[in-house]
Amino acid sequence: MTKINMKTLTIKQEDRNPNSTESIAYRLNYIIRKRRYTAKEVASLTEDKTRGLKPISPATISLYINGKSAPNHSYTRRLARVLNVDPSWLSCDLPFDWINKPKQTPEVTELIEIYGRLNVKMQKYIMETARIAIAAMQNETNDKKNTDR
Repeated sequence: MTKINMKTLTIKQEDRNPNSTESIAYRLNYIIRKRRYTAKEVASLTEDKTRGLKPISPATISLYINGKSAPNHSYTRRLARVLNVDPSWLSCDLPFDWINKPKQTPEVTELIEIYGRLNVKMQKYIMETARIAIAAMQNETNDKKNTDR
C-alpha cells in the first residue's frame, strides 16, 4: 500500500526491502557513502536558487536513506543530478551493476538518436553498410597479418 505525504512530498515504501539493491534506499546509501557525503551535504547540494527550489531537508534525505520513505519523481531527479548518477538507476529502473559500467561517448549517443529517427528502410541500409565496412576492415587486418609473415 502506498501513502502520499504531501508535506514532505514523499511516498512511503512498504513493499520493498531497504537492504535490497533494488531499493532506492540502498542505492542512495551506496552512492552517498561512495562519494563520502553526509545527508546534510547532499541536502545543501539540492538547493537550486536559479529555479527557486529550496533544498531537500537532511531529515527527509535521512528518511530516504533509511527506507522509511521514497522520493517522488522530482526529488529523485534532483538527487540524481547532485549525486551525478542516472535518475533511472537511482529509481531502480536500471540494474544495480549499471552504475559501474562505462558511460557512452556523446558521439555514440548522437548516433543512436540519429538511427532512431530513421525509417526502417534506412535503418536496414545503415546496418548493411556497417556490416560491409566491418568485414572490409577485418579483411585488411587479415591481409596485413599474412603479408607480415
